[in-house]
Amino acid sequence: MDVGSFTRSGAWSFVDEGEGIGRLVLDLPGEKVNKLTTAVLEDLEKILTRLANSLDVRALIVANGKEGSSTFIAGADINEIRAVDDVAQATQLARRGQDVLDLLSSTSMITVAAIHGNCLGGGTELVLACDFRVASLSDKTKIGLPEVQLGIIPGFGGTQRLPRLVGISRSLPMILTGQPVDARRAGRMGLVDKVVYPGLLLKEAKELACEALHRGGKKFRPRSRRRLFSQRFLETVPGGRALIRWSATKSITAKTGGHYPAPLKALDSVLTGYGQSLARGLKTEAAIVGELVVAEHTKNMIDLFLARESARRVDDQAGTAPAGLITERRVGVLGAGVMGGGIVALLARKGFRVRMKDIQSEAISLGLRKIHDSFETLVRKRRLTKAQQRNLMSSITTSLDDSGFSRIGAVIEAVVEKMEVKQDVFRKLEEFVPDDALLCSNTSALSVTEMQSVLKSPGRFVGLHFFNPVHRMPLVEVIPGERSSEEYVVATENFARHLGKIPVRVADRPGFLVNRLLGCYLNEAAHLFVEGCSPMAVDGCMKSFGMPMGPFELLDEVGLDVAAKVAATLHEGFGDRLQPPAVVNQLVERGQLLGKKSGAGFYIYNGRRKTVNPKAVLFGGATDASFKPDQPDLWTRRLIYTVINEAARALDEGVVSSPELLDLAMVMGTGFAPFRGGPLRYGDSIGVATVCEGLQSFGPDRLKPCETVQRLARDKAKFYDLGKKDLVHAGGAR
Repeated sequence: MDVGSFTRSGAWSFVDEGEGIGRLVLDLPGEKVNKLTTAVLEDLEKILTRLANSLDVRALIVANGKEGSSTFIAGADINEIRAVDDVAQATQLARRGQDVLDLLSSTSMITVAAIHGNCLGGGTELVLACDFRVASLSDKTKIGLPEVQLGIIPGFGGTQRLPRLVGISRSLPMILTGQPVDARRAGRMGLVDKVVYPGLLLKEAKELACEALHRGGKKFRPRSRRRLFSQRFLETVPGGRALIRWSATKSITAKTGGHYPAPLKALDSVLTGYGQSLARGLKTEAAIVGELVVAEHTKNMIDLFLARESARRVDDQAGTAPAGLITERRVGVLGAGVMGGGIVALLARKGFRVRMKDIQSEAISLGLRKIHDSFETLVRKRRLTKAQQRNLMSSITTSLDDSGFSRIGAVIEAVVEKMEVKQDVFRKLEEFVPDDALLCSNTSALSVTEMQSVLKSPGRFVGLHFFNPVHRMPLVEVIPGERSSEEYVVATENFARHLGKIPVRVADRPGFLVNRLLGCYLNEAAHLFVEGCSPMAVDGCMKSFGMPMGPFELLDEVGLDVAAKVAATLHEGFGDRLQPPAVVNQLVERGQLLGKKSGAGFYIYNGRRKTVNPKAVLFGGATDASFKPDQPDLWTRRLIYTVINEAARALDEGVVSSPELLDLAMVMGTGFAPFRGGPLRYGDSIGVATVCEGLQSFGPDRLKPCETVQRLARDKAKFYDLGKKDLVHAGGAR
């Protein structure tokens, strides 16, 4: 059967497997991954209609045709979703997708999905519409419904078919968080019927189809479908689903602060639909999708997703530098502290052999212990096996000198944040490493240009700034110095992508990008404190705005001593505009209040509880009684407008190449409220003129609107109208 002769997308092909079994293969032309575009779905409908009239095909295996791809089906086309601005149109698109997958579900043929690689969103909904599922036992195979992370809910039947297959309790974690499950977990929860080695995937899928054909057809139930009654008890007893709703609503509200409607809407779709027929449940789901797709927060989150995926895309023009990085997969890390150890653990998990160096054996021992403990945590969470943990630890070797560095492809330095120390380390190291090895510094603020000036081959030196904790924070800043080679800069970006990170190239300026903007935010918070504002009240209003934690909580988390050093660097680089109030240094020097690590900073920590520290209040020049009354709107505007103002300056200076990348960096690096889209997107949403007027009304010169903000306000333009501009060469990038 030649399906290509009557399909528009050309994505589907049919293979006759014999014995009444056919294989339907998806391979979307011109794309690295398969997506369920409108054309692909329409073609699937045509194929199923034609196959329904064929007596020769009694079973159908749905498989991926992109050999070597890590993705089975990536889901629906996000760009198509982003373009929809009408509720009725969005609802209709969801209903259209549901109708096509319902045709797959209701066909008389036995249908088996053969899953290898990421199966996400609409891809998961497609395999849920099949009668049976076989998944490959591969690290690449993940099955998930990530729609809530885009501000929407699964719209092709995911909130209806998954609960009916595995039960409400098992389905809610996938639907409400968007987190995928691996093949083993999918097998244990009944989402897939067989978990097999990748080389046996099609063979096992065919065998399952044959077994179903001879043992009851669509009514055949593999052993994996058997469930304990207790696992579905709450779903069947009176009041059980009400209890599930109450518990889930409480949990969602605590996690989202009420800023993200999608999880609550998804919960409503699941529980309302579960008590209805599938047809009515699908109608409910589509109506909710239509409502959410057109919302501003959804557009913001989709834009961030598209920017993130673009930043993650490997640059095929990277050339061969550094050759040893990929061929040998050996990386050296200098420093066994918190950042160094975190980088070592990440490298090991990504398949690199790591040589960790420190000048103290005690530091190495402590670093290894923390790395081992981090892997042990993953074992307890069933994300690693004991054997995998042992293999990871065996991929890490240590040294007190430069021995073992002669065959590495890259070095990442994470030693003390002092220019003379870092320069001395690299000056000596250069004599031991291969001539083409990539040299990176994890500096958070020091000049990359100055650091590379001591090297004989400065072109291969690039800043690579990770954020703490390394295993959680997705962003890395890639900072070229003035003499960094473009070939090595691109290689550094691709290296970061291989580590699963999102690289954003920024210019070599004080604080780079994220720490500069974050420093302004924290600096202004300190000024509020000196003026008599309560840390707890200010933190509360910023969390209400959507930040993951307030500025004073963040200062305590980072460490007041670290914050003081960053503030001094920014003050030196930008003058009086970023002069910090004396209170942070006073807390460190006279009060020995370093934050959470010392048990006290702006707060006193007692287990999970914290209270405002009265000693800190005295350093701020206020007392409990003299705290200013709550002014959440004013505090929020002062803090956020300060960030927007500095972001406009950074963009104008060419620190980053576009508003999209600046917003992406702030969301990925600081947790800036994702549903607001980032500081510049938020500034555009409320109006640049509003930001400008607010800054002018605050008073101090440090808060006056910069020239870019004034110009945009005057012209009634937006930050995103500025478009992309090249980084200035003085920043080390083009």
